[in-house]
Amino acid sequence: MISHKDIHICHITTVHSWDDIRIFQRMCSSLAEKGLRVTLVAPVKKETVVRGIRLIPTGLHGKLARICGVVTLLPLLWRLRGHLYHFHDPELLPWMTLLQALMPWASFVYDVHEYHAETVVTQSYFRCHQLDFMASKLFARLEPLLAKRLHGVIGVTTPIADRFRGGGARVAVIRNVVNVNAIRKGSDPTCFNHEMLENKTHLLVLGGTIDVGRCMAELVVAIGLLKQRGLQLYLLCMGDPFPTEMGDRLLALAEKSGIGGQVSFKGKIPFAQYQQHIAQSRLGMVLYGPSINNSMGVPNRLYEFMAHGIPIIASDYPEVAKVVRDAECGLLVDTSSTRLLADAMEYLLTHPVEAARMGANGRRAIEEKYNWNLEFQALLDFYGELLDKNLHEDLRSATTQLLN
Repeated sequence: MISHKDIHICHITTVHSWDDIRIFQRMCSSLAEKGLRVTLVAPVKKETVVRGIRLIPTGLHGKLARICGVVTLLPLLWRLRGHLYHFHDPELLPWMTLLQALMPWASFVYDVHEYHAETVVTQSYFRCHQLDFMASKLFARLEPLLAKRLHGVIGVTTPIADRFRGGGARVAVIRNVVNVNAIRKGSDPTCFNHEMLENKTHLLVLGGTIDVGRCMAELVVAIGLLKQRGLQLYLLCMGDPFPTEMGDRLLALAEKSGIGGQVSFKGKIPFAQYQQHIAQSRLGMVLYGPSINNSMGVPNRLYEFMAHGIPIIASDYPEVAKVVRDAECGLLVDTSSTRLLADAMEYLLTHPVEAARMGANGRRAIEEKYNWNLEFQALLDFYGELLDKNLHEDLRSATTQLLN
């Protein structure tokens, strides 16, 4: 009898690191724990096995290689003879569409993490504004046309997924939420350090890429305003500034704002250590500037702060606002106003009971609604639909085992 363990799932990324939280830590690891055969083709130095997942190097180094050299991956993917190929990068889209036509026995799924057409410009993908602009316009049209020809498309939010409806692809929303079992609830927010309260000293911790789009300048100025009001905040940034000179700019702005020495950078650290630092933050700052991406997406850091029971201050954008209002876990602000941002921060810092209530609400929402256990079941259901449609009759019973 053929078991669901005979189903082979291949994840592919040429851009993300092999241990990416969504791809490896959540999707691949959860599938392997379910007993499926899982292969991840990713930027690794050599072939190896981690947590029962076979890791295979792409052999592609640098942006040009990822764009032009993807064709070299096609023979490898063919030889893997996977039943389902789940890929995560827009550069792979045309090649996976071609491969789907050549491999009718397999299902192909495109996982869309963000609005890539805008990212081309904001990250200056080709280092030329005119070329970036033209590529962005072209990709905005081609991406949904090509993706709709695939068997499946996954979006991390409803607005992102909705761009791909109306074609031949099945479309699902699999949110980029946290694994609640991997993030231990932080200390009770009502039990703040009394010495810190008396000294009016507080800590803010941020992770991820530190760039202009995350309102870092506005946050530094707001911390300066709070110091004038008698509240001292230290900002610890755990991530790489982008561009690299961004770090120096923020430190210079901190000096100008009268908070020199209150802003520091630690760089990237392992996930577990990162979560230990995040748990120490008095507020969960989820700040972003105006963009299509930010209006359509929900950053992972929002769910991480909620999982730690930390009250949120977030930019008032549609998808983020839905979560914050639904969970009643924080305040929404117009981050273009440093005064309003400072007001929101001051309110939560000086109203610890209300801050504790919001933090507890956020943790409860994670446990009951915004967690990977629920999203993983949705992923299995989606896989089951595609596999049941595409697999040979003798493997269809295995999809029933997969879902149970």
